[in-house]
Amino acid sequence: MSIYKTAIEKPVTTALIFVAVIIIGLFALTKLPIDQFPEMEPPYVSVMCTYPGNTGSEIETNLTKMLENSLNSVEGLDEMTSTSKDNIALVTMKFQWGQNMDEVVNDVRSALDMISDNLPDGAGKPIVFKFNTSMMPILMYAVTADESYAGLEKILEDNVTNVLNRVDGIGNLSVVGVPERYVYVDVDQTKIDAFGISLEQVANAVASNNLDVSGASSTVCASRANLRKAPKSTTLSLPPRRRARRCS
Repeated sequence: MSIYKTAIEKPVTTALIFVAVIIIGLFALTKLPIDQFPEMEPPYVSVMCTYPGNTGSEIETNLTKMLENSLNSVEGLDEMTSTSKDNIALVTMKFQWGQNMDEVVNDVRSALDMISDNLPDGAGKPIVFKFNTSMMPILMYAVTADESYAGLEKILEDNVTNVLNRVDGIGNLSVVGVPERYVYVDVDQTKIDAFGISLEQVANAVASNNLDVSGASSTVCASRANLRKAPKSTTLSLPPRRRARRCS
């Protein structure tokens, strides 16, 4: 009861103490760091591996189970889930909070290196993703166009992406969802049958003429230049005596 008695007998002192506590609290509030997206590392690691030309069931049997068996030995693993889709396998692992995620990622990579030679032929190299809140976008813009929609990607890259990349403080900038350009080749089945050409030969001719590969090099007056083969052919090279006209 002495505390209450003292507070009642000395109201001025009690009021000053409360005022001091309020002032200290307001000062601490102004110094408190505030971030809309505080940087933290959730204990999650994902492994993605591509296997083109295979269905989800084939990937689960030939690839996903192999990845799971190898990653089960990683220390601190709490939970593992996997997803098998056409052409891709995704394994997500949850670890215990407080673990050093850099060491966990190293352990995951070591486990994957042990089975790298046993992966199915045609499977890509497993890619490891470590989650971090700093990877979350803080600003997103949506862009559309009417007449120039087909060339929207180049317009954004020239006039927006390159400009924003020069702004101080921007760590990463990405453009997603841009329209992809395709070239369709319509083949007249009657005509290629008349020439004795198969669709496979036409496809191979298109692929072989659509190359951008390095060629030789030339040195002139102490200056060296590289020569490249650019994909600008307007005709397709087919077997002898069988030639296809220019596709339009």
